[in-house]
Amino acid sequence: MKEKRPSPIRNPADYTGAAVKVITAIAPKYLIPFVLLSLVVCLALFIVREHVDANTGLEIVALVAVIALVFTYVLVQYEVRLKYRGQTEEALKKVIRELNERSSASIAAVPGHSSSIAALNRLSTHLSISNQELAQLLRVPPGMIVHGKSGEIVIPPEIEVAVKAADTALDRMLAIVRPELLPDLVRRKVEIFHGRSALDLILEGRIEEVAGLYDRAFR
Repeated sequence: MKEKRPSPIRNPADYTGAAVKVITAIAPKYLIPFVLLSLVVCLALFIVREHVDANTGLEIVALVAVIALVFTYVLVQYEVRLKYRGQTEEALKKVIRELNERSSASIAAVPGHSSSIAALNRLSTHLSISNQELAQLLRVPPGMIVHGKSGEIVIPPEIEVAVKAADTALDRMLAIVRPELLPDLVRRKVEIFHGRSALDLILEGRIEEVAGLYDRAFR
């Protein structure tokens, strides 16, 4: 059995007030068409007055009046419900946003999680690599990097170990090379990497090996 959704309008007085507001708002738009329709009906009755008796003429006028009232009622119902449906959807979106914010705050409170986010951002910044490349470095799906940086998910412990190790290797390289020079240096193809760039090895998950080679080459 389909569950009936509760109406967003709990108090009949609210509905009446809303209806009055909507009628006030739409009256100027539909007043002219209604007046023109009435004039057309009156003109038609005037033209056929010799062929239609008085009772039939009154019946036609009453029918037109009923049609106009029904049309107005349907229009008011539609616009009132449309208005309150929009308000209900906006309230639902607000609740979802609040839940997402609370979830992100709870995840950020997990011990070590903030440091992992900082380490991911440091690796991206100092190596000048994309989220896709960072995911390749850590051997994880790109989505984990994106959602991990934003705090939407908790980074698994085994990935946190890899992030910490990569960040430590980055510190070793920054102790040798100035931060502004590192992105260019890791992209140069040099002899110590057998004609490859340091970034090639880093993206293979060998950042600790690169840090060790820099230690031996530059110290």
